[in-house]
Amino acid sequence: MEQTIYGDILFVINFSMDFVALYITAKIMHIKAKTLLLVLASSIGAIYSVAALFFKGAFVISLAVDIAVSALMCLIAYKKLTGKAFFLSWFLFFAVSALLGGSITAMYSLINAAIGNRVNVREPSEAYSALPADIFVIIALLSVALTYAGGRLLGRTAQLKSIEVTVTHKKRSVTFTALSDSGNLLREPVSGRPVILVNCECVAPVIPYEVLSLMRRGAYDKLEILSAASLRRTRLVPAKGIGEGKILIGFIPDKITVKRKGRGGERPVDAVIAVDAESTGDFGGFEGIIPPALIGA
Repeated sequence: MEQTIYGDILFVINFSMDFVALYITAKIMHIKAKTLLLVLASSIGAIYSVAALFFKGAFVISLAVDIAVSALMCLIAYKKLTGKAFFLSWFLFFAVSALLGGSITAMYSLINAAIGNRVNVREPSEAYSALPADIFVIIALLSVALTYAGGRLLGRTAQLKSIEVTVTHKKRSVTFTALSDSGNLLREPVSGRPVILVNCECVAPVIPYEVLSLMRRGAYDKLEILSAASLRRTRLVPAKGIGEGKILIGFIPDKITVKRKGRGGERPVDAVIAVDAESTGDFGGFEGIIPPALIGA
């Protein structure tokens, strides 16, 4: 039995599904992804979906190419992610794409049945070949509505975890946005102060240069070069990495205040600012990670 598949419809649907999947993945992981990069990555996925119709090969080869293309899409869409964060975004993109594919198939079948046009659809590719324009419009509108609603919900969730942190030292201040993360259990071992993990560059204006230089290199064994004033405020913070422990360099500024975005005013907290020299400094689109204990959560 011959099956007619319209390349333009296939391109549009796959582009839409890939864009939505990349968008949802970015929201879940708090990645500040640029729209242009999402469009470019989605276009590559959609072009591949059309090209795959003409170059069908062995299952193993097709699977390998699918994996490579999805990895390329994530590399383009989330270009700042590396290491574990990238692989997590890649896995999440796979999961969201699978859920969207199943949703499209289910939506098509339900709407098709509702209008009395009984067509058995087992996978999205079968829907493409028999998709009337009116059904496509309905599915597209529903997908847009669901994506918008989901984006708003994820946005509100992210906002609840988004904290404005202001660090002041020697009459200079910087303000950055940190993610409230229960996974941050770091404490300075001597005083027991909670630790705010930050991007080194965002606090560079307020950290003494001699301390900043050691932070960037992770040179915790070179503290003897610090002046007495800097040394009094410098702390070593043990941290557990993947498979091994490490030492972070922390600093106690004159003042730290926190404010939940959109709620109330600032309040001072007693904490240590620490930098992980091995990190990319991109905390899922935020500039730092703050323990919930510091914001009363």
